[in-house]
Amino acid sequence: MITRRQLLGAGVAGAASLAATSFGLTGCGKDDAKSGSATEAELSVTWWGNPLRNEETNQALAAYHKANPGVTLKPIPGEWGTYWDKFATQVAGHNAPDVIQMANTYLAQYSAGGALLDLGQYADTSKFAAGTVDVGKVDGELTGITMGVGSCGVMVNPKVFSAAGVDLPDDKTWTWDQYHEISKELTAKSPKGTYGSQGAFAVLGALNPLQAWLRQHGKDLFTADRKLGFDTLDLVPYFEYWMKFTKDNSVPPASAISEEQSTNFDQAPFVKGKLGIAWYATNQLSALTEAAGTELKMLRFPSVAGQAAQRKSWLVPTMLWSASARTKNPEAVGKFVNWWVNSTECGGFIQDERGMPPNTEVATSIKPKLDAAGKAVIDFLTTSESELGDTPAQVPPGGSSLESVVIRHATDILFGKASVRDGSQALVDEASSQLQS
Repeated sequence: MITRRQLLGAGVAGAASLAATSFGLTGCGKDDAKSGSATEAELSVTWWGNPLRNEETNQALAAYHKANPGVTLKPIPGEWGTYWDKFATQVAGHNAPDVIQMANTYLAQYSAGGALLDLGQYADTSKFAAGTVDVGKVDGELTGITMGVGSCGVMVNPKVFSAAGVDLPDDKTWTWDQYHEISKELTAKSPKGTYGSQGAFAVLGALNPLQAWLRQHGKDLFTADRKLGFDTLDLVPYFEYWMKFTKDNSVPPASAISEEQSTNFDQAPFVKGKLGIAWYATNQLSALTEAAGTELKMLRFPSVAGQAAQRKSWLVPTMLWSASARTKNPEAVGKFVNWWVNSTECGGFIQDERGMPPNTEVATSIKPKLDAAGKAVIDFLTTSESELGDTPAQVPPGGSSLESVVIRHATDILFGKASVRDGSQALVDEASSQLQS
C-alpha cells in the first residue's frame, strides 16, 4: 500500500495522475469567460504530481469553486517526466494554462521569456515567513508565489550512532572538520559495511552540500546576472575535502557511491541503516522515517566557524504558482492564488504535501494535523530562520542541468579518472557552456 509519506518521498517523480474533472464547467469555452473579472472566469490549472497530490488538489479546487461559483476551474494534472515538454509547447503556441505549477529551476527561464505574469500587484504576501517571497522574484517581478518551502538538512540515524557509541553532534556548533572526524569514527566503530556518512558530493542531491560550502565561502551556485557563481579554485578545496572521506573510509567505496545514484529511495543505504549521516531536503524527513522504520533526526549542516548563525542557510521553494502572461483573467488568477497560499481552509486540504506553507498562520494551523516528522520539519525551519543567508540567485536558463554535471565530474574524480583540479575545471567548463546568455 502506498502511504502518504511514501508519496511525499517520491517527490516530483510521482505515479500516474488522476483523471481531471472540471469544477463548475458547464460547456462554455474559454472565450465565454468574462475578461478581467475576479468572480466570473474560467481558469485552467496545471500541476505535476502523484495520486495523493492530485486528490488533495482536486479537493481544494472543488472547495474554491463552491465558495466562488462563478469561477470555473479546469484541472490539468500531469507527470514530471512529460510536464515540461508539454508546457514548452503550450507557451510556444500561446495557449499556456492560466495557473501553472512552476519549479524554481525553470522560473527564470520562462520569466525572462515573458511567458509569466507579474503577480506582485495581485498577491498578498504580508504574512509570509522571512525568505519565502524573494524566492519567487525574477528581475524584480514576482512571477512565482511559493506554495511550500523546504531547506537542506543533514539527516542522522540515532541507532547507528548509539550502536557505535558515538554521540550525536551539536548541530549549532559543529564544523566541516568535525563532520569528517565524526564520520570517520562512526565507520571505525560500526560493523563492516556500515559507514559514517553518505558520499553526498557524488549522488542525487549533490548540489546541497556544494551550495552550503560555497555560500560559507562567499560564493553560490549562480550569480544575479545569470552566470556560474563559482570557478575551479572554489571547487578544488571542496573536492579535496570529500576525497579525505574516501581515503579513510568515512564514506562507502566508490562503487557503492556510484550505485546509490540509481538506487530506489526506499533502498538507499541511509534508509537501510548502513549510514550514520546523509544529506536530504527537509521535506523528505517523513518519507525517510517511514521507509527506514525507525526514528531519524534532522540536523543543521556544519559551518566553517562552528556557529549556526554563520551557516548561510537558504530556503528552496518546493514548487510555486505562476500565471500565464496571456491569461484573460489576471484578477481571477490573483484571487485564486491568494486563497491557495493564505487560506487555512486550503491548508487543511494540502497540509505539508508541497512543503511548509509560506504563510505563517497557515503553517501554524496545519501543524497539529501532521505526524511527528512533519512537525519536526516546521519546527526546524522556524527555529533556524535567523540562520538564513541571502536569497540565492534564480537558476538561470540552462542551469537546471547543473546537478547532473556535478555528479558526472564528481564521479570521475571519485574513481580517479580525473584529478581534483582537472575534474573541477571540466565541471566549470561544461556547466558554464550550458548557461544561456
